[in-house]
Amino acid sequence: MVYAELTPSFQGSFRSDLCKVLRYYLEDTKYACVTEDTSIVTDSFVEILMVYFQGSPVFFKWEKMGFEMDRISCKQVLQKIEHAMRQRSSTLKHRNHFYRLLREVGLQEDIPQDFLCMKKRILELEMLKQQRETKKKGRLVSGRQIKLLQVLWKKTFHRTLEVSKDMTQGEVDELFRRIHKKRCKLARMSEENNSGDISKIF
Repeated sequence: MVYAELTPSFQGSFRSDLCKVLRYYLEDTKYACVTEDTSIVTDSFVEILMVYFQGSPVFFKWEKMGFEMDRISCKQVLQKIEHAMRQRSSTLKHRNHFYRLLREVGLQEDIPQDFLCMKKRILELEMLKQQRETKKKGRLVSGRQIKLLQVLWKKTFHRTLEVSKDMTQGEVDELFRRIHKKRCKLARMSEENNSGDISKIF
């Protein structure tokens, strides 16, 4: 049984499953094949996606039905799916996330109108942000930061903090988080003690 022999209902179900598999594939490959104004649905892409589809759990029900994927039908369906995906409008959540990433990496640009290009660009910006954060954590810190860290550590834990000269930003950030966590814990304990004293009075 091939696509043309399916009932309209099963054809719709197949298109839905193929769309799902295409989305998974694009996410797994970080939209690497997506470019503006150029279709991703080439003969080689169709062959790759057919193998990807047949290896996914989604294909199990079609295999049980004796369904056979043919390249021509798959290509036609994928072209329609791709067109619909590219025409999708970005949501407010997408736009907010996109422009927040731009601010965080210090860039200015318009959000792509092509939905697939937008998804690809968001992933690129997320990776750029991660790279910069990793680089930042590897940088050596200033003497002023270390001095502040030692003062806060002393006030919080009541002991001197010994630090190395080649301490990185990531290590400093982690110690500041420990200080913050300890201060929050002490504040909660203080509130509980105060509420206990008040209850004793009444």
